[in-house]
Amino acid sequence: FRVPGAFLRLLPLAALKLGFLMLAFSLLTAQLDPALLATIQAGGQPQVTPEQAQLLMPKLLRLALLLLPMGIVLNWVTLLAVPQVMLDEVPGITTIGRALLAITRNFAAMALQLLTMLGLSLGLGLLLAVPVALLMQIPLLGALVQALLFTALAALVFGLDGVVMHGAWRDLFADDARIPAVVATPQAQIEA
Repeated sequence: FRVPGAFLRLLPLAALKLGFLMLAFSLLTAQLDPALLATIQAGGQPQVTPEQAQLLMPKLLRLALLLLPMGIVLNWVTLLAVPQVMLDEVPGITTIGRALLAITRNFAAMALQLLTMLGLSLGLGLLLAVPVALLMQIPLLGALVQALLFTALAALVFGLDGVVMHGAWRDLFADDARIPAVVATPQAQIEA
């Protein structure tokens, strides 16, 4: 953000993400029963009857089938656009178009990235399920350790996402002159 204009270049990407979140939230609240929505807004614990659940589940499934692909594409756009904005200083609107074009040209790689991240997330979730369940049994200390564990996991995922962003930028958009060359260090031989 110290680079002049970086915030303004990132603004279209942030607006795109916020717009999607607002759309998803409004579509979700439109599917809820008005009495259930009023209970949630009042801060109460909603009581969903089996009949309400039976009516609500198909609506939520249709909504998920609509929003999930949109969310995936939006995350791909962010993955490819943010490094262009920050490293190449390309305007945010331009990077969105370039990212969409790169997604269509590299769809198999993007799908593989999605499956890899999904598999990694599920694997870590299953691996941590038992320790988290055990930690929930310890009142105060368990909550603290659980918060630290989830913070570390989030940091790991964001760090990995940053590495993937940089790699995608380097492979798809970077000029070869801007990528630092790997210099081989001379190996010293020890003779007996």
